[in-house]
Amino acid sequence: DGRAEPSMAVPALATAARKHGVTIHQGCAARGLETTGGKVSAVVTEKGTIRTQSVLLSGGAWSSLFCRRHGIELPIGLVNATACRTTPGPEITSGALGTDFYCIRRRLDGGFTLALRNRGTVELSPDLFRYARTFWPTYLHRKNGLKLSLGKSFLDQIMRGTSWSFDKPSPFETERVRDPAPDMSLVNAALASLIKANPELKDIEIAEAWGGTIDCTPDTIPVISPVDALPGFFLATGFSGHGFGIGPAAGKLAADIVTGATPLVDPEPYSHRRMIDGRRLAPVSPF
Repeated sequence: DGRAEPSMAVPALATAARKHGVTIHQGCAARGLETTGGKVSAVVTEKGTIRTQSVLLSGGAWSSLFCRRHGIELPIGLVNATACRTTPGPEITSGALGTDFYCIRRRLDGGFTLALRNRGTVELSPDLFRYARTFWPTYLHRKNGLKLSLGKSFLDQIMRGTSWSFDKPSPFETERVRDPAPDMSLVNAALASLIKANPELKDIEIAEAWGGTIDCTPDTIPVISPVDALPGFFLATGFSGHGFGIGPAAGKLAADIVTGATPLVDPEPYSHRRMIDGRRLAPVSPF
């Protein structure tokens, strides 16, 4: 399988985009959309309004909330996942490897990025209860690898609601970065599983562990699609843990859809309408 160093690849992609005229505004939250005649006419940011007829939302864990502000349903579940990096060790693989228990990627520093396969903590939220029926088949399929968490964020989301004024700070400014604590029980289990399968790695240790939030759709397939209910509004979200790997191709498909070009692939499997038309959505790949 292919691999890349995120800390190198993402800045390189940004540099390439700028060379093609893209402007990147960091630390600038989008608060919502303005419409004229039932169509998108602007996006309102914390630093001003941008007049446009097309907006692509690629908001990850924040996408469902953004959509609900505009009356658009988008079932997204949040799973807090854990990964770690090890100290340098023998090269058991030069690339990436996935087993039934763990996944690893060889790093340039000689260590490995490591995680347990299909393990995480589902963050219970008002949205998840709202879409419980849609997510139920996925939960039954994955329940052995999932923990459930009900914390302060649940009440915070209830108090926050799903409507806010665009002339005041939005929820996307209150929580700009999701940074859940790593689950060290998963880190220790992953390291033990790796060493058990590869005894030559017995001397490696955990150098760093981190947590992150995965935006999961009920079928673990992203939504790369126009929103029929709001012309000019497009989605590229719900990547279910695969965003870095499929990002370049997904970006090309999203660009094709927004500009009206011939799509790179058949866009129907990624349609937004599949999420809201009542069809049964079953998981097809691990997050």
